[in-house]
Amino acid sequence: MSFTCLSRKTKPTVVEYSICVTFVRLFRLRQAFIEYFSESQRKHNATMAEKGPRPSFGSRAMGVLREVTVEPFIFFCLMGNTIRGVSFQSLLMDRACRVKYTDDVCDNIESYKDEQAQSTIYGNNLYTGWTLMGSLPSLIVAIFIGPWADKYSRKYPILIAVSGMFLEGLASAMLTLFPHVTPWLFVVAALFSGITGGLMVTMSSCLSYLSDITEPRSRPSRFARLEFCSILAMILGGFLGGQLFRLYGYLPVMMLSPISFAIAIAYAAIVIKDTKPKIEAGKRCEVIKDLFSLDNIKQSYQTFTKERPGNMRLQMWLLVWVSCAQSLAEMGLLAVGFPFVRIMYQWGVTAFSNANIVLTISKALCTVVLVPIFSTKLMLHEAAIGLIGVLAALCQFTLMSVAFYEYIFYLACIGGALANTVGIGIKSRISKLVHKDELGRTFSFLGMVEALTPLFGTVLFLQIYNASVNFFPGLPFAITAVILLPSAFIFLWMMSLPTVSQGTFGKDDEETARINIKPGKNYEKLEDEKY
Repeated sequence: MSFTCLSRKTKPTVVEYSICVTFVRLFRLRQAFIEYFSESQRKHNATMAEKGPRPSFGSRAMGVLREVTVEPFIFFCLMGNTIRGVSFQSLLMDRACRVKYTDDVCDNIESYKDEQAQSTIYGNNLYTGWTLMGSLPSLIVAIFIGPWADKYSRKYPILIAVSGMFLEGLASAMLTLFPHVTPWLFVVAALFSGITGGLMVTMSSCLSYLSDITEPRSRPSRFARLEFCSILAMILGGFLGGQLFRLYGYLPVMMLSPISFAIAIAYAAIVIKDTKPKIEAGKRCEVIKDLFSLDNIKQSYQTFTKERPGNMRLQMWLLVWVSCAQSLAEMGLLAVGFPFVRIMYQWGVTAFSNANIVLTISKALCTVVLVPIFSTKLMLHEAAIGLIGVLAALCQFTLMSVAFYEYIFYLACIGGALANTVGIGIKSRISKLVHKDELGRTFSFLGMVEALTPLFGTVLFLQIYNASVNFFPGLPFAITAVILLPSAFIFLWMMSLPTVSQGTFGKDDEETARINIKPGKNYEKLEDEKY
């Protein structure tokens, strides 16, 4: 390329010379961009040629189905637990009424406001006792079984825990046949779930199992699928429970619960393969003895207290706080939700089940559609995914606290559609902060704390509701929103930290990393990002 201003015999002015030089530089810059993008396109074409044609939707769907492991098991466990949820709380209120009043009063309880209020309070106390009986022993079981599962088996804790839930469901169904039996027997029946670990051990074992078989990069998507199955189980369980109760009363609902648990037992026994080596026949007595070793308590505690590179230990404890706040919110909604709508809107079991369906459907759709996009397409940090969930939960509980009209309650349900991503963010993040041989005790400790928090939170919120029902029924929801607020700031801070995974490190690697990194600093050099 030539410019006449530079080729003529007369000397160009400074302005003309500057313009010509600028044009030359722009031309060279244009050529450089063309060469760069041409080379990038060639590399992209070569990469796509190596990968082959993009798989069809059907092929991708089959790939997802081939990866299915514990998801159907969780589905049937949660459906068995959810299908009786609201009906069971109503059943306790009904049985509490029949202890103190005649059948005529209890059959037309809506016409007796004082008796209804007293029965509701008594039923809430029964529900509190049932929660304590099923949860307190589970805390102790989780402490022992987490470290044991890391060494010996993921499958056996799953089978034992769901068997206890089956026995409890069967006993409750049998007690439903007798209307005038003391309702405290329902509380005693919860001991079956308590001494076997119940839903707490079931969930922590399944999370550890998924972490064993999943690469760190794909964990958010796998946890999202598990969350989707959980939400789907709640949808179907709530819908079936509400409709069966409306048509046939308590007994069919209570009978369907143990049937669902039985299907889960059969699926786990046949389909789920253990990720640990098979226990040798000669070591079975030693393995059983190790289950009751007090060293398991020490190992569970040390998982969260031992020194770790950078600020990993601080992150783990902050995630425990966020998990506690989330569990407190969820269980508070379950405990107070039905009495709240019963007083505010005069809803029955069916109406509340329908509202729950709206909430769970919106959560399911948002979780299964948006979380994979967040993690794989947009490459969002796990903390960003968790922050989205916290903001959604804050919106939900703030609106519920002032839901004096039904449409506000439904708006709150829709506003909390992404609240479940809090749990996905927590599980994805904490699974990257520990080694693979610590996953079981990590999730067991987390599950224990999660269960302990709503255990006392349920008691607290029910008592707050009983005290504030006459002047501000939404007070428990307002308190929940305040408790959730610090979680937003925790996730905001974690978004500035790298998304490294320590699951592939050995113990020697961790010691080397600890030498090279000052405590409290970011740990970018710990490992090149696997993501």
